[in-house]
Amino acid sequence: MDGKRLDLLVRVANWYYRDNLTQQEIAKRLFVSRPTVSRLLRACAEEGVVTIRIKDATTKREALAERLRERFGLRRLIIVPSDENLEVTKDRVGSAAAELMAEILHKDELIGISWGTTVNRLLFHMEEHEYPRANVIQILGDTQTNRESNATRMTLSLAEALGGDGYIMQAPMLVGSSLLKELLMQEPHMIKLAGLYDQIRIAILGFGGISAQNHVYLTNGNKVRELYEEVKKHGAVCDLLGSFLNAEGEPVYTPLQELTFAMPLEKLRGIERVIGMAAGVKKSRQLLSALKGGFFDTLIIDEALAESIPPEA
Repeated sequence: MDGKRLDLLVRVANWYYRDNLTQQEIAKRLFVSRPTVSRLLRACAEEGVVTIRIKDATTKREALAERLRERFGLRRLIIVPSDENLEVTKDRVGSAAAELMAEILHKDELIGISWGTTVNRLLFHMEEHEYPRANVIQILGDTQTNRESNATRMTLSLAEALGGDGYIMQAPMLVGSSLLKELLMQEPHMIKLAGLYDQIRIAILGFGGISAQNHVYLTNGNKVRELYEEVKKHGAVCDLLGSFLNAEGEPVYTPLQELTFAMPLEKLRGIERVIGMAAGVKKSRQLLSALKGGFFDTLIIDEALAESIPPEA
């Protein structure tokens, strides 16, 4: 190995394994593509720059996954190592999701996708695998507040990566009145979108809490804010696909649903594979709620989050 290549591999290895930079961040520093960084990291292991030692942590994660699978009746549970840097952990969840998609996806299937910063990490790793052609449909309206979790962008980007068509909602997550929602739902593209929900075979979802100071519901005017505060009083702990769940995973009805554009929550029951993605122990309460409700059959989370789920009482 010549000196320049060795220097490059050492630099990339230090950034990724010691400084916890993501592959995308390293790519920006080197002015190369993210797949190039992925190949460099692979070369680090193949050429002896990095030695990977598998400890019994893998066995521990497998035992934890088996316990949670049996308890909640999951088809698949993938647990990735946690990192002190939450963004690194999210990236690992996204990488695992991309690998799973390469394993389970069939040609011309329809994938439903919501938004979220962890779900967005799936897109970072699509070029690492080969996929059959598939189509993607947006199942939750846009917030327009965060480029990384913009639902329209994510839908179209995933569809492009899969060489298929992207069906976007062309609607915000929230509107100011139920009348406006009713009128928009009568638009031809919204009728067509709703007609495709029953064709979804795979849904990819994030989920959130309802106490964040910057929650989307707090940025949509006084009426929405007041309704949102009422939701909390009724015991909601988890925000899933624009609906709310209590601690037992039961839906909590709220007038906010009359203002929200999303695929109906009950439609998840008819989808063959519903994949939940999450990272970080702050998602513990919401995750337990969604698991008790039986909304996921496949889950990709990190070890710290998995460990935070309390034993069955």
